[in-house]
Amino acid sequence: MPSAPLPDPDRAVLLRRPLAERILETLHYLAEEIEPRRVGSLGEAQAAGYIAGRLRRVEQQAVVRSFHSNAPPSLALLLVLLATALAFAIPLLLAPPYVPFAGATSAVLAALAAGLFVDEQAGSAILAQVLGRPVSQSVVGVRGATATTAPRTRAIVVAPLDGPPRSPTRGLSRTVLGLLVLQTLAYAWLVLAQRWPWHALLSVLLGTTGCLILLMVHQQTARVPQPAVLGAGELATLIGVAEELSALEHTEVWTVAAGAAATGDASLRHLLRHYPFDHTTAIINLDRITGGSPVYATREGVLRERRANRQLLSLASAADAHDMRINAEPRPLRRRTLAHLPLRRGFAVITVTSHPDIHTLASPEVDTIARCVYLVVGMLRELDAGGGVVPTDVRGI
Repeated sequence: MPSAPLPDPDRAVLLRRPLAERILETLHYLAEEIEPRRVGSLGEAQAAGYIAGRLRRVEQQAVVRSFHSNAPPSLALLLVLLATALAFAIPLLLAPPYVPFAGATSAVLAALAAGLFVDEQAGSAILAQVLGRPVSQSVVGVRGATATTAPRTRAIVVAPLDGPPRSPTRGLSRTVLGLLVLQTLAYAWLVLAQRWPWHALLSVLLGTTGCLILLMVHQQTARVPQPAVLGAGELATLIGVAEELSALEHTEVWTVAAGAAATGDASLRHLLRHYPFDHTTAIINLDRITGGSPVYATREGVLRERRANRQLLSLASAADAHDMRINAEPRPLRRRTLAHLPLRRGFAVITVTSHPDIHTLASPEVDTIARCVYLVVGMLRELDAGGGVVPTDVRGI
């Protein structure tokens, strides 16, 4: 279990400072005082220590836990491209009598490539095993319930420590998927009709795949700096929630800054494996909080959408109605977030994000972060007042 919180006689003075001032302090430190928070870097470790200290100042037990992360998702897509290129090359290298064998072998490789495309986490995990898994870290804080009886539920507020989950660009992913579809059609024609002019199409596809491989290799070798402010809005919201929320009567609140979010869900796998969370645990995921209106996601995902827990949606709506400062919007998310793993495992999950007026990498807005803090705090209080039991919403999985 986490170690005991550090005593802080100035806690009351800390909380008398305006929320906006504390948010600005957090953003300034994360964006300017430490190194960029890349996975396994010194900047990530500095951010972990800072967040753990802030949590202890508000009477949370907090520890920093290390774990092995996955490889970047872009490397998984590169693995898909290499498998696709090999599948293209087989029919071109074998003689006509071996066309059925070539088609069958290539179909297996294409299926492997498509599987890695659909589940990039699998490709990232495979590459991490082969290339070595970098060590990352997460911050885990907890504040117990005030009731003398055992808490009736647990709630987790989670945000990425290093920045939001990143996947290869949607245009590049669609190009790879289109190549797989054309490849399947070419194989079917070769196997069924044995029409060798289709070699020209396979040659073109192979050349296109080779160009994409070179592009991906160039992106991997070119070190493009990430803005230090990326993901700072989520962490400022996380700290704000911990500071604004007093201990609840029936709900044990966990505060988690999940490391290596940019490379997958290894941090959440480690968390769910080492702590006693069951399917009555409520999980509030903070994702890409920048500017504009706060948003609570009704559903999320790319290839397969998963619905947020119905009771948590109701709590978000109630918190928004009871606090005029929030003014949040329910919206679906067309992307994959850290909530993907707990949603798939049947936990009660909801994602809180923002809807900026202009989609850029602008600095997070203090007003948006404050409104998200009020939304999450209101949801947790509504959860505690309503009995503190969040049943698994099977219909929402």
